[in-house]
Amino acid sequence: MNPLATMIWKSTRIGKLVIALIIFSTACQKEERDNNNAVLYEKFTAYINGEFWTEQGGRFNCFPLRTTYVKSPGSYGDNPGGFLAVVAKDCQNSNVMGLILDSIYSEGTYLFDSNDTSSVFLDRESRNLDTMEVFPTEHYSYHAVSGQLIIKEFRTTYYDTISPPQYAQNRPGWIEGTFEMVMVNDISKSPPGTIQDTLHIRDGKFAAIL
Repeated sequence: MNPLATMIWKSTRIGKLVIALIIFSTACQKEERDNNNAVLYEKFTAYINGEFWTEQGGRFNCFPLRTTYVKSPGSYGDNPGGFLAVVAKDCQNSNVMGLILDSIYSEGTYLFDSNDTSSVFLDRESRNLDTMEVFPTEHYSYHAVSGQLIIKEFRTTYYDTISPPQYAQNRPGWIEGTFEMVMVNDISKSPPGTIQDTLHIRDGKFAAIL
């Protein structure tokens, strides 16, 4: 290979190497920006008696995931302070699961109380199929009798005072965690009140904007 060809070959290799380094550096900077400005993705998933379940949209005027958090007592109906509701809906069949608790003020583990019928699963799909109304509506409503909710990240809505005044505004809160529970309905298929139908909720995960 003559000296000129060798020089051109080396220059080409160096050029390719420089381009590769620029692309790698840009990718690293982008990843760092993405990590510093994480996008919040809402989700709600669980296994109901071994079957995967999640919220789903796709129907007009149907909201698959809703959250409510009220810190002060009495400001949301008759509920005490720290009222939290994370309600997920499968808009395809109208089934609903709701995690509803009070006295929630921080990250931690919270137990479902068997005397509290707020946290529910509504099997509206089965209810709609029961056109002959063989069972009363209560048969398709399940409430938690045991289990726990673990809140791993909890940040309520806050007013941003760090940004310049023209950008200062209320910032949304965020909640994220896991859950598991046993749910029953109070009216069984046979005979009424003697055998409760049971749902075992496992590997529940949720993340939502407050």
